[in-house]
Order: sequence, then structure tokens, then C-alpha cells
Amino acid sequence: MIDTLLRPHFLPLVDNMAAKVAQSGFSANKLTLIAFAFGIAGCFAVGMQIYPLGLLLLLLNRFLDALAGSIARQSGVTDLGTILDLLCDYLVFAGFAFLFSLSAMETMMASTFLIFSFLAIGMAYFSHAWILARRNIAEMPRGGIVENGEMIAFIALSCALPAYYAAFAAVFALLCWVTAILRFRAALKTSKETG
Repeated sequence: MIDTLLRPHFLPLVDNMAAKVAQSGFSANKLTLIAFAFGIAGCFAVGMQIYPLGLLLLLLNRFLDALAGSIARQSGVTDLGTILDLLCDYLVFAGFAFLFSLSAMETMMASTFLIFSFLAIGMAYFSHAWILARRNIAEMPRGGIVENGEMIAFIALSCALPAYYAAFAAVFALLCWVTAILRFRAALKTSKETG
């Protein structure tokens, strides 16, 4: 939802930066791996209760991930790049929930529910992407409530107000489940319309 509102304003800036970054020799895959390293470092900082550093590193992860996506669109999206991007994203998202739970053990239940919801939303995304690919439809799954913008907002709120993490995680997990259901429905609709 947030992505749809911000993309028209944010994307041209990222695309301009990405063109310059690509000229310096950085491929989309290389940038994805660098973003992943910052993301995992941010998760560990959160686990050590260094929330401002964790937030900074995780925001850097999201920014570099956006740059990598823009470079990929400009130079040509590859299967390897798509798989690498999705794998790194979901490992960082799940790592954030897991390591936050280690920083405050009373948040373990909320984090477990959140990781469970990430599995659902990831599988819904992959299911829809698989059907689109089988039908030779050149687009990526979109829709639902939770996208990148909501993830960034959740991470920022959790790092800014760690005492409320369990409540944020529970609400966010429910939003992920709603998104997963909407994406599964979209995958079924695509399958019926093009089958």
C-alpha cells in the first residue's frame, strides 16, 4: 500500500542513482549481496539491543535493495537475480524477528507468529510468481497490504519503540496473513483466467 503511494516519487530518484552506480561496475546481484550483509548486520545489532544502529543498517539494506532492483530493471532482470533478491529479503525479514526475540525473551511468541506469517506471505508470492511465469505473463506479483514500505515502517517503529515490539509484531503478522490470502486469491484468479 505505501509502495503504491511512494513509488512514483521515489522511483525516478532511485533510477537516476542506480544508473550511476551501475556505471561504476556494481551489478544488481553484487549490490543485493552487499544489501544482505548490511541487513543481517542490522538484525544482529537489534539482537544486541543497539536499536539505532540496527535501524540504520536495516534502512541501508532496504535502500541498497531498491538500487539493486533498479539496476536489474535497467540491465535486464535474470532468474538468478530474482531468486537471490527474494531469498535475501526474506532471510533479513525473518532474521529481524528472530534476533529481536533474542533481545527480549518476552517477545518470543510474537516473533514466532511473525516468522510463521513471513512463510505464508513468501509462499503466496512465489505461488503467484510461478503461475505468472507459466502463463508467460511478464509481471511480478503485487497487491495486498504488506509490501516494502510497510516492512520499513514496522522495522522503524520496532527499533524506535522496542518496548512495543510484541504488539507491533502481532499486528504486522496479521497484516501479512491478510496479504498472503489476497495473493493466493490473485494467483488462483490468474490461473483460472489464463488456464
